[in-house]
Amino acid sequence: MSRKGGVRMKPQEKQKQMTTPLFNDEDQLIYPDFEAMWERIEPHVPDSNEQLLPVAHPPVPGRRHAWRTAFIAAAAVLVLATPVFAAISYNWDAFLFKNGGIRAAYNQGLGQSVEKSLAWNGVKLTVHTAVVDDNRMALLFSVSAPRMKSGGLAQFGEMSLRTVDGQNVEGRQRLMWDGDNNVWRGTFEAQWTPETTEADVQFLAQNLRLYSAAERQLAFQPSNSEMQSFDINQDGIQRIAIQPFVQGDKVMLVSHVFFSDPSVQTWPAIGIYKGNSPVSEAAHGFYGKPGEQGEYTVQQFFKMGDLADSSLAYKLLYTKKDQEADNEWSLDLHLNKEQMKSGTQAHELDVPIESGAGKMTLKQMIVTPTQVRLRAFHEKNQPLIFKKHHLEINGREIPNGNTYQPQGPEETDFYFDVPPDVRITEHTPIALVMNYEVVEHKDNKTPIVLKDISKERKTLTTQVGGYSVQWTYYSQDGSLYVQSESADPRFGGVNQTYMLRGGESIPGRPVTTNFTGDGNNQNLDEYKDYQDTSAEIYMYSYFTDNPEKGLRVELNK
Repeated sequence: MSRKGGVRMKPQEKQKQMTTPLFNDEDQLIYPDFEAMWERIEPHVPDSNEQLLPVAHPPVPGRRHAWRTAFIAAAAVLVLATPVFAAISYNWDAFLFKNGGIRAAYNQGLGQSVEKSLAWNGVKLTVHTAVVDDNRMALLFSVSAPRMKSGGLAQFGEMSLRTVDGQNVEGRQRLMWDGDNNVWRGTFEAQWTPETTEADVQFLAQNLRLYSAAERQLAFQPSNSEMQSFDINQDGIQRIAIQPFVQGDKVMLVSHVFFSDPSVQTWPAIGIYKGNSPVSEAAHGFYGKPGEQGEYTVQQFFKMGDLADSSLAYKLLYTKKDQEADNEWSLDLHLNKEQMKSGTQAHELDVPIESGAGKMTLKQMIVTPTQVRLRAFHEKNQPLIFKKHHLEINGREIPNGNTYQPQGPEETDFYFDVPPDVRITEHTPIALVMNYEVVEHKDNKTPIVLKDISKERKTLTTQVGGYSVQWTYYSQDGSLYVQSESADPRFGGVNQTYMLRGGESIPGRPVTTNFTGDGNNQNLDEYKDYQDTSAEIYMYSYFTDNPEKGLRVELNK
């Protein structure tokens, strides 16, 4: 959970907007190898449950395109969706390295053979296998497109399931190039399962896009603390504005990327190079938060000492769409989870869990060959009371990567992938281990008084909940910036500050994106058009961290 009230987010898979390149100036573009591009992009593609909820500004509307009714043009080349009797046998192990539970079921022969294809204008989509149990659904598919450029990053503009009652089931897609067979291998996963053992659905895919990596040199000066703007006017990117902020021994680069076409998606970031070697980032960055004008924003952290070298090169890194198959594919599938039933167990629970951060009750554990799912109920809109969770299955630690999904204001489900070499029976010992307690406090209403505000950075120290908190404030470009931080790691940070004017609360605009339990307690807020030389600011709330505190709950003794 964000310290500012949002749910953790990385660059959005939810925003699947892309556009035809507006420019193609080969003299200004350099195309690095695809592997380097994928290594940069792939860590920031979110899970389907993750979404961005910025504090000061709502998400930009209108970026999700509704499914259009498919219209079969007379000129289109159509291969009817019929079973492929001479099915190609693929080895999926290398392509399911991040899908341990799906790989476990597939290797046990529990996947449902589908082998149905549909081709439009030379692009053939084949669904090979469905893995469906009482926790989730996954489809294994391939895409053959001989007329399109091989290799590279591929993605469908839209992909979903549609049930017989019209429900649209969204999920996460992942495509990787298989050079041995000259196809893209893909998976589509959703934390959804049919209510009945068998169900008819439509698998829908739209607009296959192929991308390559592009770079643009920037004359960025890290020693200049003001906002620096650079015109791009290429590939749908209008301009980028970058501002550095010093945070202890790190420099935070905040980038605002503006698009000439709001539907474009390029996964932009700043790359810093010494010769041909990239400068490593000093901390996890944040990607995709909409700015005040709907722009795409990025936060990246680098060590201050690493940026002292004047020979460094600064580049805008992004992806460029090369080709597009602007078609729609629709395959009728019959899902059947019968063969999963023998490995499925449902355990009714009534386990109360309580800490200083709140209460929740574990109500159910569903074990399938691919996943363990825990259903937890809690007070309305209550955040997680512990930030880290893992299972112990017969003494073996099974992490969940903090994978959870709110099912409503009073229910949260936790998911744990079952590794391929783990088998769970009704008598296998299972324990839930939770740690890293984070507690929110709203009891401090003492104002922080800022005096002699000027371009010179000034600091003062106050006591917040028994912790020494340093406040740094200064004016720049007509704005007042206020940063809070503590040398004590048990102080989790201030969520957001505000001023009072005529009894009305005026919140500061969050510049930083921080999340509870991330170990970073620095917070930076901006007050635009602030001309006074003094100010009183308040905190909505602050957090305290207790990494060592935890609980262990036996679920299947």
